[in-house]
Amino acid sequence: MRFNNPVIRGFNPDPCLCRHGDMFYIATSTFEWFPGIQIFESRNLHDWKLAARLIAEGGILDHVPESGGIWAPDLSYNEKEGRFYIVYTIVNQFEKAAQNAQGFKDTHNYLITSQSIHGPWTEPVYLNSSGFDPSVFHDDDGKSYILNMLWNYRPGENNFDGVVIQKLNAETKIPEGPVTKISEGTYIGTTEGPRLYKRNGWYYLVLAEGGTSYLHSVTIARSRSILGPYETAEHTAPFLSQAKDRMAVKASISSNPLGFCHSGLQKAGHASFCPVDERKWLMAFLSSRPEQYSARCPLGRETSLATVYWGEDDWPHLDDDMIYNLTGGKAACSTWQEDFDNKTAGEELQFLRRNFLDDNAFCKQGFLAIKGGESPASRNQKIIGKRITEMRWIAETSVIFDPTCYQEMAGMVVRYNESNQYYLAISTNHEGEKTVSLNCFLQRQYSMPDEQKCPDGPVCLKAECDGRLITFSFKGLDERVWHTLDTKLDFTCLSDDFYKPIGFTGSFICLTCNDLRSQSKYAFFDYLRLSCFSDEKEA
Repeated sequence: MRFNNPVIRGFNPDPCLCRHGDMFYIATSTFEWFPGIQIFESRNLHDWKLAARLIAEGGILDHVPESGGIWAPDLSYNEKEGRFYIVYTIVNQFEKAAQNAQGFKDTHNYLITSQSIHGPWTEPVYLNSSGFDPSVFHDDDGKSYILNMLWNYRPGENNFDGVVIQKLNAETKIPEGPVTKISEGTYIGTTEGPRLYKRNGWYYLVLAEGGTSYLHSVTIARSRSILGPYETAEHTAPFLSQAKDRMAVKASISSNPLGFCHSGLQKAGHASFCPVDERKWLMAFLSSRPEQYSARCPLGRETSLATVYWGEDDWPHLDDDMIYNLTGGKAACSTWQEDFDNKTAGEELQFLRRNFLDDNAFCKQGFLAIKGGESPASRNQKIIGKRITEMRWIAETSVIFDPTCYQEMAGMVVRYNESNQYYLAISTNHEGEKTVSLNCFLQRQYSMPDEQKCPDGPVCLKAECDGRLITFSFKGLDERVWHTLDTKLDFTCLSDDFYKPIGFTGSFICLTCNDLRSQSKYAFFDYLRLSCFSDEKEA
């Protein structure tokens, strides 16, 4: 079975695949974007529809850092109980430390369950905070277990300190009994993303290793006992990796490692499995599509699928051409538009850290009204956005905004995070004249490389990317000709690969309003349109 990978395009990392009946589900990470945890569903495995977002409780992401928030949800179905399980991590803090260590992380793991993927879901049950990437395994004897990687903050030691397992209480879902380390990982290192599966009396431990960049890998070990010892086979460490020369990739990671990788999709790893029949299973894994000259991936980590076959040796196997030719499928040309005709935001849109529509904005008479908030450098800014899904794209909006001073701003943002973003903003200059300015944030260094006077009344804003560079334009609503700013900005800088010290998200096209004087000024957006193009089409 071949797939037009990535099957879920744009920033949708850490996929967890689950099957119930004839429906397949995939859960993905959302980090600081709200509501949290996206669930997609499909019957044919090719067409995936957003079915639910599960974490809609206000306040839980208010103070999470860039690339913090909800990491790596694990979705499973307990046949005995007839319930879906979701376990996930909320990361409140992580930072770099000395000696190339990654320092402290505050990682809190929770469990929710439901009879339906559409809810209602139970209140979260706290599990532990010892690491991240939790998963639940339901054994055929009715017992369930929680696994997670173990985090070691100590400089000079292995931060990724193996995989631990603990039994869950059947009634309360609270972990109980001894915590047992069942794996230190393989020689590849950076061991995370543990998942357990069982087949023919074997327990299979699937790990993500190598770090979630160009050394990323899937490894598999097995044991007759759930507590181990677990052993790998020659072809399962790694089972999947696009790095063909690991030392050369590591040495060139700050420049361009693509010459030392297999062709096509990159960063393949963080896998999950589910059965199709006795001999054929599916594997979901994250992957990225790099821009070839920079090797950066501004679309973020996406979701791909592959078919896994079980051999007579009771090991899973991939087709040889699958291992070395993870070719990305042809992009579909598409246009998405939100006209804000409903009281709620469209399902493609997400908020940064919290939904501010209830008390700070509203959809009315075909407009999205956003009340000005904190600056574009703030974690508490009011911003709503949609994932960019292809390297070539055009985004456009129209906004009614009449600023009275330069402390009032509104417009469209091409965004990775607070540190790396491009803000095409309507404001005023120091003399009080209405302007459109290009505000550039790169590694938290702020600049305004371009500013032009703009007409009164509604203003249309446009950003257009040719696959590498973004061109910015504006015009009055009644004008026929776009006014193009002289400055072009690099789309690939809005990526995990450019951002320092470490990031895990992807690019969005966003709308925002900032009022640094009184936090009371409104901007009224008529629509947001995003058109994406394949490489074979002219934008």
